[in-house]
Amino acid sequence: MGITFSSCKEKVIFPQTNINLTLALTPQGQVVQKVEFSLQTEKLKTLGVAEEAIKEVQTNFLSALTLLRNEFYISYLLIYSLAPSVEYKIADNVWVSDVALDSGLDQVGFNIVFKSVDAYKYFQGAQISASDTDQSSQQQLLGRQSGLQFVSRSSSTAQFPFAGEYTDKAGNKKTVGERYLYLYKNCFNMTLPDSVCEMLENPSFVYDYAIPYSNVRSDADLCVQSCGLYHNIWIENENSFKTASVTLTTTMVYSGWWYLTLLAAVILALGIVLVVIKIKK
Repeated sequence: MGITFSSCKEKVIFPQTNINLTLALTPQGQVVQKVEFSLQTEKLKTLGVAEEAIKEVQTNFLSALTLLRNEFYISYLLIYSLAPSVEYKIADNVWVSDVALDSGLDQVGFNIVFKSVDAYKYFQGAQISASDTDQSSQQQLLGRQSGLQFVSRSSSTAQFPFAGEYTDKAGNKKTVGERYLYLYKNCFNMTLPDSVCEMLENPSFVYDYAIPYSNVRSDADLCVQSCGLYHNIWIENENSFKTASVTLTTTMVYSGWWYLTLLAAVILALGIVLVVIKIKK
């Protein structure tokens, strides 16, 4: 197992060789996406690959991830051009970092930071309106006011992100995982002989969904708390990712009812004590 994801002192443990997608909601309300490919540098060294060839492989990864990075950025430009809004001006609401190599974590990747959840939804093509927010607030209020409902649970299941559909420029359809896996292996194939490439590990597909809330549970393979976030991590291999899914369950505790019940219990207990005292007198 290797370590990756975070720049802070605590780390989240992932498989050593992986293609990682992260979606994180920070305590400050920002949404952060990460795309990261591990490099297998130590494995290359044990296979006797020359330092110059290893650097060339790293350059291949930087080029491949830059291609992905630019595709994300161009898609956001397109979304904004189709529905321009000062509220979601790109430079102010979404930032796409340059691709960087982290030799300590032995990976190459880039980050996309959205200023808010609404900005994230906007650039994912979702329609945001004041009525949506009002309706959500009304539903929460109704939930708190309808009946003696102390706890509610809701579950949602979605497709494993790598299983999503991708269409290339020629109109050919494949999964995101297939596309990323091709880029990953090609970074080695462009430089190294087949005999070496065949000895390399196949990467795991890792999806890390991180949030600052403790009331969300999942069917993830790993659940880790790190740097103030609760990480739900799904890990699939080349043979399983296409049919995989992710399930999240949110538990809401309506504290108002608990406080009301506690207050009622205290009042009831006090009433009983007073009655007993009166009877004894």
